[in-house]
Amino acid sequence: MNLEVVNWKQLMKNKHDTVLEEGLGYILPSDANPSQIYSGSAFIKVLAPRTQVKNGESLKLKVIAMGVLNPSLKYRGLGATIWNSISLTNVGRSVYEVTIPVQSDDYEYFIESGIIKYPVLANNTLPTYNTVIVKTMNNEVLGQELQGIEEIHSVYPNPTNGIVTITLEEQKRNNVSVEIFDISGKLVFNKEFKDVEGQLEVDIRELSNNLYIIRIYNKEKNILVRKLIKN
Repeated sequence: MNLEVVNWKQLMKNKHDTVLEEGLGYILPSDANPSQIYSGSAFIKVLAPRTQVKNGESLKLKVIAMGVLNPSLKYRGLGATIWNSISLTNVGRSVYEVTIPVQSDDYEYFIESGIIKYPVLANNTLPTYNTVIVKTMNNEVLGQELQGIEEIHSVYPNPTNGIVTITLEEQKRNNVSVEIFDISGKLVFNKEFKDVEGQLEVDIRELSNNLYIIRIYNKEKNILVRKLIKN
């Protein structure tokens, strides 16, 4: 049983189940209804978050936002500088829904209400927000892209102070290319690595401290697209 789905349905109820009253044989008082007051720590959570969508597919999110007011979602294409904003729709108690419209390429999003954000901020000061990255893939390459992503074992450290190590599942892969883009979409690093055996190192010490997008690929397909933080 999916406990998140169960909690979602419970949170949408503003009144106890009438079956309970029928079983007891009398009407319950109003204070027997689910509480409308939340006294715990404020938080925002997306249920079953997705990180891939098909080409031409919008992304509908179910959100629990406890102890916050008027949460909104911000999204933009990877490398874009301007955030688009959508207000979440309240569908019951602390339950919300929001749909990100169809995007032509990969994008990122986060949800906020004041200082409360989803995803929760990482333990660093750069960037000032953390995001969920969503890949947009067509039907023909969906399985291929997912398989390719699994071929990357790790990219570390992230955040980094300059030297990034990339380990591959395959022991040898000819002509692996690495591109790094700044948040404006400008290509700031581009290097081809030949006859890679197991892992490779990328030196970005000359780049300023900031948020970047790293793309790792070969001539056949993308292997990985991921955020990279230099601090």
